[in-house]
Amino acid sequence: MPALGGPARRLTFLGDEGRVVGWTPDGAEIVFASSHASPFRETSLYAVAATGGEPRLLPTGPAASLSFGPNGGLVIARHTTDIAFWKRYRGGLAGDIWIDAAGDGQWRRLCAGADRNGDQGPGLRLAGNVARPLWLGERIYFLSDHEGIGSLYSLPAAAPNDAPPPLGPVSDRARPQRHAGHPEYYLRHIHSDGRRIVYSAGGDLYLYDPAEDAARPMEIQLYSPQVQRNRRFADPARHLQHYALHPEGFAVALASRGQVFSMANWEGAVSQHGAAVIEVEGAAVAVQHRLAAWLHDGERLALVSDAAGEDALEIHRVDGSEPARRLAGLEIGRPMALLPSPTGEQVALTNHRHELLLVDLAEERVRVLDRSPYGSLRGVAWSPDGHWLAYGFPNSQQTSIIRLVEVESGAVHDATRAVLRDEEPAWDPEGKYLYFLSARDFDPVYDNLHFDLNFPRGVRPYLLTLQRDLPSPFVPTPRPPGDKKRKKNGGDEDDKAEGERHAARTPELAQEEDAADPQQVQETADPEALRETESPELVQAGEAAEGQEEEEDRIQIDLDGIAERILAFPVDDARYEQIRGIEGKALFTWWPIEGSLHGDRPPGGTPPAAGVLDVYDFGEQKLDTLIDGLTSFEVSMDAKTLIYRMGNRLRTLRAGDKPDGKGGGAPSRQSGWLDLNRLKVAVQPAAEWAQMYRHAWRLQRDQFWSEDMSGIDWQRVYRRYWPLVGRIASRAEFSDLMWEMQGELGTSHAYEMGGDYKPEPDFEQGFLAADFAFDAEAGGYRVTHIVQGDPWDESATSPLHGPGLEVAEGDLLLAVAGRPLSRELAPQQALVNLAGERVLLTFAGREAGAPPRTVTVKTLRSEYGARYREWVEGKRAAVHAATEGRIGYLHIPNMGAAGYAEFHRGFLAEVTRQGLIVDLRYNGGGHVSQLLLEKLARRRIGYDVQRWGMPESYPVDAVLGPLVAIANEWAGSDGDIFSHAFKLMKLGPLVGKRTWGGVIGISPKDRLIDGGVTTQPEFSFWFEDVGWGVENYGTEPDMEVEITPEDWVAGRDPQLERAIAEALRRLAENPPTLPDFSNRPRLGLPSLPG
Repeated sequence: MPALGGPARRLTFLGDEGRVVGWTPDGAEIVFASSHASPFRETSLYAVAATGGEPRLLPTGPAASLSFGPNGGLVIARHTTDIAFWKRYRGGLAGDIWIDAAGDGQWRRLCAGADRNGDQGPGLRLAGNVARPLWLGERIYFLSDHEGIGSLYSLPAAAPNDAPPPLGPVSDRARPQRHAGHPEYYLRHIHSDGRRIVYSAGGDLYLYDPAEDAARPMEIQLYSPQVQRNRRFADPARHLQHYALHPEGFAVALASRGQVFSMANWEGAVSQHGAAVIEVEGAAVAVQHRLAAWLHDGERLALVSDAAGEDALEIHRVDGSEPARRLAGLEIGRPMALLPSPTGEQVALTNHRHELLLVDLAEERVRVLDRSPYGSLRGVAWSPDGHWLAYGFPNSQQTSIIRLVEVESGAVHDATRAVLRDEEPAWDPEGKYLYFLSARDFDPVYDNLHFDLNFPRGVRPYLLTLQRDLPSPFVPTPRPPGDKKRKKNGGDEDDKAEGERHAARTPELAQEEDAADPQQVQETADPEALRETESPELVQAGEAAEGQEEEEDRIQIDLDGIAERILAFPVDDARYEQIRGIEGKALFTWWPIEGSLHGDRPPGGTPPAAGVLDVYDFGEQKLDTLIDGLTSFEVSMDAKTLIYRMGNRLRTLRAGDKPDGKGGGAPSRQSGWLDLNRLKVAVQPAAEWAQMYRHAWRLQRDQFWSEDMSGIDWQRVYRRYWPLVGRIASRAEFSDLMWEMQGELGTSHAYEMGGDYKPEPDFEQGFLAADFAFDAEAGGYRVTHIVQGDPWDESATSPLHGPGLEVAEGDLLLAVAGRPLSRELAPQQALVNLAGERVLLTFAGREAGAPPRTVTVKTLRSEYGARYREWVEGKRAAVHAATEGRIGYLHIPNMGAAGYAEFHRGFLAEVTRQGLIVDLRYNGGGHVSQLLLEKLARRRIGYDVQRWGMPESYPVDAVLGPLVAIANEWAGSDGDIFSHAFKLMKLGPLVGKRTWGGVIGISPKDRLIDGGVTTQPEFSFWFEDVGWGVENYGTEPDMEVEITPEDWVAGRDPQLERAIAEALRRLAENPPTLPDFSNRPRLGLPSLPG
């Protein structure tokens, strides 16, 4: 777009994220970094004409930034783009600066991050990160934090005289010179006009002039409407966070985007509870309210609020007749679940410290009832009489049990004995049974692809009988034919009518019924006023009667032998998730078994709704399905009404009933669907950003793996960045600030992602998984390469390989979808908004004078699958060719489901070869490394020998000969762990480069108020040889092999070549052979002696 404003014009159509790097010296082209045509995250540099056209790949190899010098010279930086996001990073992906001084393709390393042993190898090794080189005059300026804070440094561009070209070490005399720095903030975003350097620090802009060797702040006045700070209204369904039914089921409390509302299910007005925005240190700050739940009286809500800067309980009257009561000063941690007592002024909480807390609302005090050192409590439930709490308690790192705690005394009792996992307890409303889910069914399923067994289901609902004389409810009780009266723990004919009346109950109707009921009036009248009209004898008799009635309502639990009174529901084991009790029935949800490759949901996305709600009727001894397709459900305190979530929708119905489909899908009393658009969720973005900053800071404080924050003054970090929050003008700027603030941790896995961004234009790019080059003379685009993936999977190969199309490399593409192509209209541009569509392609005839021909293809939505498969098969073919088929090859792209699948695809096919190369380069991490290492560690100790086939090893799938692994700087997280464990287990040598160095794991449980996510480094990895030393360093290869820019340009892979050579060397030194099986047993009939 013009510098003075005007419409922007799109220049690239590569279909991936591009990052502008700068301009060519003549100002004719824009240089940008892109991972186009690569199956990995590593970027290469391209240039595109400012007037548009086909981008050209620059001959630098992978790089993140570039600067031009005199006489065609180039300087590039690999890997890091912003050193402030992980401050004082020292891992394998630390910046790496290379220079081609004469522009002749001869590169030498200028400087890079240091090894543990100091200066090693070519180029200057700095004990820190480096990024963003700029060539000004005779010096290369760059960012580095090798002295502790990201500052501006420079080195001479000319190679020292004592350095042998092209890769000699830099002389000790050529040390970096520091030019500009700030004591509190990293320098960021440096750019140059060729004479001066502009950078940002702490939200301000500065100009550095090399002639003066000084920096000064830049005073810039930018008058902007800052429209992203404007108040607006958010979609309440999209931001639905929590829901809770009124104790009698006729109303609901909802939390959406940190705001809590209550409303009758279909009628009446909506009330909002709690201030949405408060003032903190002169700034507007949003308040996050969450976990709202109805107290037993149905007139108040208990919720968690961070209005005072820390989470605390608040009590709100639904009618707003009294100010909210905040229970300040109670040490409750970060609550994860909130459950009010069904009978009294008490609330149970679980928190991030794995504690079970009991808060007395009247006395405003808190008791710790229990705490597990092994993990979060797995479900908590109040008994109907309010005297007991049941909860799933992790009693070891592998097992959990059901525990009961007497609320008054605090006495804790184990209700089950550990087999594996007992969790999610729920009470029978009549006080006879305690339901729960348990993983104690070990019914293995044979794997369908290789020899293995697993337990994809394994969970069933169970119950405990609370009284020792109760018979099994799964044994039918004899009764006369046609008897519909009350059965054992069943319902009666009047239940349905009562349930329909209950479901139709509104707050107004409830008041009318209570007023018409003298007994209700007697119960709700002022007790003191009533006592004034009664005689002392009557008062004493009444108190005695009340005590006797309360004692009769109290649930009897025979604790002696309770763990033996366990019964399994007569249902198949499955993946059960919730269980609840209603009168005469139990409700439970289960989820179907699905593949793991496409199950991830982006932060803030619609939750899946594939669950199934079943009901078991004790009276009928029958299992039935109520709902197929839900996310979660709850039951009201009186166990008569059910509410369930399906994605971002809510529906209520009588507990135990099957939806009848009446009323359609529109919200109404007849359909049961709730109209969430009745909620009006006002958003003040700037106030939200302030709250999110405080929230994210607290999460790190509370969840970081080391209580002392690894010596970081976290309060000082808060104060350092808090003033910048008020200057944020967009959600993207908030994200940037979060990355910089959390980068102060100096450790891995401190991320921020997701959140509520302005929707982008959705013009999804179509792909052909092919490369083209413009042929000016022929007036079209030559097909230079067609990606060969899996031909049976249309999403993982080029559509140009389709049967009967006969498209080949060298063909000339003339038009796409009827639009003639030109230098200004490339194939990629013509495929905008055509992803997954049938598209007509016009090719020139192959013979002279032959007419054009057309083919129809279905475009891809992504080229990743096709290009990845081609890359892997290319590497495998190279290994087979170089070793005459003796060595196998596999690649592991990550340590998640995709990596697990790719490992087995390669391993099962290649394991019978004499050796194996395991390629970990670009491994994105995950959690399955130990499962893969177990298989690679197998060693043959025997064979199954047969008559007609080849001997099979024992254990099966064990590699016969040498293993060699390859890793590079992009192998990280669980890829780091795999690489280091591969060495520790002495499976074979590790070839390549030092890995990423990020081994502090995460398990995010909290979302920011706008649906975004921050991650807290919670699980730090320790190894027996280096202790904590892999974090922020990586694991070193046994054989370091660099891939220089010259190698990349020439298409060489010296790391793979070295791995092949090492595997062959080991084969030659110790040739793997099968045992001699010729000395077989002779079992003929022996001859008797003499």
